[in-house]
Amino acid sequence: MHLIFSIMMRYFLRFTTNVDKLIRVGVLIPSPQRT
Repeated sequence: MHLIFSIMMRYFLRFTTNVDKLIRVGVLIPSPQRT
């Protein structure tokens, strides 16, 4: 249980950081190709 929880937390943090980067890139450099 503990191992699975730690792994899920790692993936969750990685996913949130990736989303934050995508949002920042989308806000800083808006590409007209993407809708």
